[in-house]
Amino acid sequence: MIVQMDKTEIQNRLIELVKEILEDDKIKIDPDKSLIEDYGLDSLDLLDFSFNIEEIFDVKIGKDELSGRGKTKMTKEDMLDEDGCISEAALEELKKSIPEISSAKIVKGIKPGDIPRLLNVAVFTRLIFEKLAEKHS
Repeated sequence: MIVQMDKTEIQNRLIELVKEILEDDKIKIDPDKSLIEDYGLDSLDLLDFSFNIEEIFDVKIGKDELSGRGKTKMTKEDMLDEDGCISEAALEELKKSIPEISSAKIVKGIKPGDIPRLLNVAVFTRLIFEKLAEKHS
């Protein structure tokens, strides 16, 4: 069982995990850069990353938390506009619920499937920290 860790410890472990997945222990990982766009992880790598998070930290991070719906009462229908893009209201919620992603990347026209390409180590660090704090309170 993991005892409560601080954010720096969590972040450092996640950075090491990304290096393991990339099979490059010399790469410098910036926690604010996209795991997909900047480091080239693909969907299978993200699944591996998520699985390892569960194993290492004994927490599960759900799809709703990663899509910005974890802290809002917004329904799936409210989240999309008529074109299948994330609605204006949902974009604002997304910016609030996942502040680690630059608001310049959360813009009109993005679709729910675009969100994973924006995820970074900082997002996962906060979510893990919050889940561990809940377990120990």
